[in-house]
Amino acid sequence: MGLDWMRRTIRPLTVEELVARGKYAEAAARLRAQLQNGSPTVADRTRLAELLVLAGRAAEALPILIGVSDELALYGFRDEALDALRRANTIAPGDVPTRERFLALLQSKAAPKIAGKKRKLAGTGARG
Repeated sequence: MGLDWMRRTIRPLTVEELVARGKYAEAAARLRAQLQNGSPTVADRTRLAELLVLAGRAAEALPILIGVSDELALYGFRDEALDALRRANTIAPGDVPTRERFLALLQSKAAPKIAGKKRKLAGTGARG
């Protein structure tokens, strides 16, 4: 009765438990294995990138964040895509492709506002 704890099976630590213990590389490996079994969400891939950065493997995190940004931009989530590119820029501040994506995304966001103002002005001028 006093040794019940010896009969228990040892379960592997969860990703959160590994992070709490500061074992970021193991947490990233565990999360990556979990993601291979299904279809990872944007949040899952962002979490993996964050763990890779904490584990000192930023070079592996950069393409993940760029992919997340591209997917978010494709579906119209520009602000979230910009956030992902900001994280990528934090990892690799001098990365030219990341900067070009960021600037292109900023310009694509500003263009509809300018076009909308021109249409409104043109429409009011035609009435009067």
